[in-house]
Amino acid sequence: MPKEIGNLHKLEKLYLQFNELSGSIAEELFNISTLRRCSNNLSGSLPSASSYWQTNLHFLNLGDNNIDGVIHSSISNSLNLKELHLNGNKFSGPLPNSLGNLRHLERLRLFENNLSSPHLSILTSLANCTSLKEIVISDNSLNGVLPDSIGNLSTSLVLLFNLEETEIRGEITLGIGNLINANTLSLFGNDLTGSVPRTLCDLQSLQVLWLDQNNLTGPFPECLCKLTESGWVDLSYNQISGPIPYCIGNTASLRNIYLKSNRLTNIPTSLWSLKDLVKLDFSNKSLVGSLPPDFGNLNAITVVDLSRNHLSGSIPTMVRDLQKLIYLSLAFNELHGSIPESLGKMISLESADLSSNILSVMIPKSLEALRYMKDFNVSFVKFGRNLGLFITHGEADSADCTCPIIGFINGSWLNCCVRVLET
Repeated sequence: MPKEIGNLHKLEKLYLQFNELSGSIAEELFNISTLRRCSNNLSGSLPSASSYWQTNLHFLNLGDNNIDGVIHSSISNSLNLKELHLNGNKFSGPLPNSLGNLRHLERLRLFENNLSSPHLSILTSLANCTSLKEIVISDNSLNGVLPDSIGNLSTSLVLLFNLEETEIRGEITLGIGNLINANTLSLFGNDLTGSVPRTLCDLQSLQVLWLDQNNLTGPFPECLCKLTESGWVDLSYNQISGPIPYCIGNTASLRNIYLKSNRLTNIPTSLWSLKDLVKLDFSNKSLVGSLPPDFGNLNAITVVDLSRNHLSGSIPTMVRDLQKLIYLSLAFNELHGSIPESLGKMISLESADLSSNILSVMIPKSLEALRYMKDFNVSFVKFGRNLGLFITHGEADSADCTCPIIGFINGSWLNCCVRVLET
């Protein structure tokens, strides 16, 4: 890119994204008001001299390139900067606290770099950016304790507050409840401890809550039921214990709920009233009880994973009403009885795993009607030996089979495998 472009003094906006440009960045380009050169193969580093950071620069997007080096404190000379996108590069070193001097800043995207911030002081600095609507600094090595100053961030923060996989430690502070307009809170993949603070439930605009893959403890926060706009809740891979509150059935806006790998003990009957629920994953827990007929009320559900629990009883015939269900796993439970013929009414079903239960041998003939079925896995206990039946549209590995067979379902030849497992 020729540096002479910087001599076009009346040039205000330059859009070069999604090309195959390479080479270093001409420092003269920073004299224009809008510079968008994302998704190329640009290299080099940002200019350090204050003279290159002009007040007429409003939008800077250099995302998805190969730019390295540090983000210099001189960037704060561009006092009118509204959007700063440096994501998907190779920046390293500490984030300059001078970013807090960008009082007009609305969107900050620095994710997927190798940036740091001692004591997470960047969050304290950004509290000065009163117009800030979006913070995305995930996939960096911030490596610090979540500070109380997080509650001082702008109340205009609405689009995204994203600190996922940034090596953050400590507890979620009570001040989180001050971000009253935030609709997305993502802190997954860190080392957060303690319980979910009650003040988090003050975020009445919250639609997406991702706190999975931390070390959170304590009971399931009942106040989450009051988040009437909440559509996606993920608390998977924590140590949350006790019952799931009955009030969860009042969260009519809920579309996706993931509670995998916690220490929760029950499924409230109210859950089956969430007719707009799309995905449910309660696997790898300590759930007890049985599947009620109301299980069939989840009219919009596409994914159900209740595997590796202690569920007992039979599979309710009302599963036939799950017309949109694509993936079903009830594996590694204590279900017994026959596989219901009504399973063949689940017209969208592609994969069903009922293995490691106490089910009868009979495979319903109704499964022939499942035109999209790709994988069907049933194992059962008989005569003290575990038999596994695996049906896939792919090629079966004969080395894994005691006796390879071929099946025929819905006009399609299927590679099948029956194998004897060790008791």
